[in-house]
Amino acid sequence: MLEFLSSLFSSHDEEPGRPGRALLEAAVERVVDSTDPRLRGFSNYQSRLIDAVEKSVIYVIDTVDALPVPIEISRRSFGSDPRIHTFFASATHIGEVCDRSNDVSDYQEELSGPLPDQMFTLLTMEMNERTRPGMALQGGRVRRDVMQTVIEFSNHRCIGPSGSETKTRREVKKRAFDLIIQQALERIIAARSERTHLEKQSRLLNQKLQAMKNGNWGLEPMLSHGQGSRPDHAALVEEIAQVEVELDKLDTTPTTIEQSFDYINDVFSHPAAYLGQRKVELNLGPMLVKVENAQGQSVTHLELNEFHISSGESRIVQFGWIPTSELPKKRDFLAEAQRYL
Repeated sequence: MLEFLSSLFSSHDEEPGRPGRALLEAAVERVVDSTDPRLRGFSNYQSRLIDAVEKSVIYVIDTVDALPVPIEISRRSFGSDPRIHTFFASATHIGEVCDRSNDVSDYQEELSGPLPDQMFTLLTMEMNERTRPGMALQGGRVRRDVMQTVIEFSNHRCIGPSGSETKTRREVKKRAFDLIIQQALERIIAARSERTHLEKQSRLLNQKLQAMKNGNWGLEPMLSHGQGSRPDHAALVEEIAQVEVELDKLDTTPTTIEQSFDYINDVFSHPAAYLGQRKVELNLGPMLVKVENAQGQSVTHLELNEFHISSGESRIVQFGWIPTSELPKKRDFLAEAQRYL
């Protein structure tokens, strides 16, 4: 059964050089579970998928491992690190982001024993440009009607919080891989929708895809605009299981199964087309005004990393660590309930 909390890229999966066979086989099983389990009707399904899946596994590992080392995200670093000062509106904004994060809340609730001194996470943000009139020095005179481009960061997310950088990077790798799986499933659904006699199958696959999204599958929440409600993973796993039972009852021609192999191999052979990464360089003046020509001006130069997916959505990403002392306190739901009794 497909499990929301099952993990790839765990310590025993990682080997120097190419990914180990155990990791690749587990990755293929996760792909088949998440897309079309009937592929297992072919005795050679592993060998037909493993080369393409290996390309995506290597890509995900290399992409996440290439992201810079975590930086301190705190009230103190807000005053000393220009990146933190740029990302957040104020020092208190950092705590507000953590307080709104379902991932941070779940991490605190699920941890047995005391919290470690630091919480590692992948901080993600939307970066937008806005044009507004402002003041600028031109020809030795101050003009007040100069149009300026202002950079804004919003909709911050904390992805994969844990007590160590290694664990957080592994969680981000798993979610990145799951995001590619999700887009392979979308390709299969689109193909099924083109044929009227497969309408029920398309509906069931869409139901499965929505359940995956509702469970914060992959990096989907990183790219969304709102936190949404906390998912009930057990209920969603059961929903997916029921969908797969219904799918098994449908007649499927060999052609449709072959198409699933083709779409999965195509997506996983070209992972960068579905989860891209690029460097973003910015020169910012006061009030986060974008400066095109930095000569003779006092500017803050930033080198940022951005993830983007095939639909065009993108996010700035930064590994960081937050002092536990600055995290919101664990909510005592029992005590809160007793106050109303």
